[in-house]
Amino acid sequence: TNIFANLVENTNLYASSNVSLCNTFVEEVKVFVRINILMGIHHLPSYLHYCWSQNGFCLLLLFIVMKY
Repeated sequence: TNIFANLVENTNLYASSNVSLCNTFVEEVKVFVRINILMGIHHLPSYLHYCWSQNGFCLLLLFIVMKY
């Protein structure tokens, strides 16, 4: 089976037991994993340094979403 589909299935199963959580989708999990891999490869002093430019736009997230 697809590992991302398995992650989504189990995440949504857990979310169904907690009213404050909502369902997720395969694409969301893929973006989450990509961000974590890139943050592990390219270390910065704070997680805020990964996203925010002077105009407040998340360049890393745009790169990840547009590239894949």
